[in-house]
Amino acid sequence: MHRIRRFLAPVFCAALCLLLFCSCGDDGMPDPDKQGSWDATPQVLTAPTGSDVRGNDRVLVDLSGTAQGCVAVTYSGQNPKVRLQITPPNGNVYTYIVRTDGVAAVFPLSEGNGTYTINVFENTQGDRYAQAFGTTAEVTLENEFAPFLHTNQYVQYTTDSQAVALGSQLARSADTDLDVVENIYRYILKNISYDTDLAQKVQTEAGYLPDLDQVLKNKKGICFDYAALATAMLRTQRIPTQLVVGYSGQVYHAWINVHIDGVGWVNKIIEFKGDKWVRMDPTFDAAKKGLNQFVGNGDNYNPLYVY
Repeated sequence: MHRIRRFLAPVFCAALCLLLFCSCGDDGMPDPDKQGSWDATPQVLTAPTGSDVRGNDRVLVDLSGTAQGCVAVTYSGQNPKVRLQITPPNGNVYTYIVRTDGVAAVFPLSEGNGTYTINVFENTQGDRYAQAFGTTAEVTLENEFAPFLHTNQYVQYTTDSQAVALGSQLARSADTDLDVVENIYRYILKNISYDTDLAQKVQTEAGYLPDLDQVLKNKKGICFDYAALATAMLRTQRIPTQLVVGYSGQVYHAWINVHIDGVGWVNKIIEFKGDKWVRMDPTFDAAKKGLNQFVGNGDNYNPLYVY
């Protein structure tokens, strides 16, 4: 019998300050008449399936996409509360809520090459769980960027997603990957406001997952939504992007890291000013005044999980 700790993802932004978002007088879109040299054709990568499937009558674990940094899990049993634990080589346990409708969900293998332990648990009572199925996977990524270019449960999109089309539109005026980052960042900053009501709601509800197209429709979201939206648009423009959750000071929070050609991984950084990077994630910059100095200190960020 196992006691599974409640996953903290739903409370990313519970303690964030009230948003002081204000429009700067435009819609955040680049000049529609400008055509840059960047190939803005979107790329939606999904991992292969079906060649290495393990499980039983209730659980299927599809390891066909491990080289792409992905594992798919399908639960078809009757238990309404099911959890997945993935333990990567570094021992940092990732806990996820599993769908119980028989539809496969994709989860990232984001901690590099090595042995991953994958266990699925069913609830017995309270916070106690019993293992329904377990296996291990020897992961050799096709390249270090693979997990950060694919869709997964936290960064969900398809070729038909509005977020994908918008990312392509925002990238058309770009000449470099850095231009793409800036255009996407500016759009989110000017168009997505912070949803304090949702932040309050997810404090008591486990399993919150961003719905990217709904965020764009409503023009508001919590920090998890900001980070997931930026991640989706950047990944589909072939820019490796990590969605990171952890603490910013005392606040449980989400931000992104991006890989820029010729620079490498730019951690905790979303904005570029002049000749230097400024450590600024999308939510705090949208929150505007009073946070710039705090967020500008990279020591205030302590990552826990990378998706």
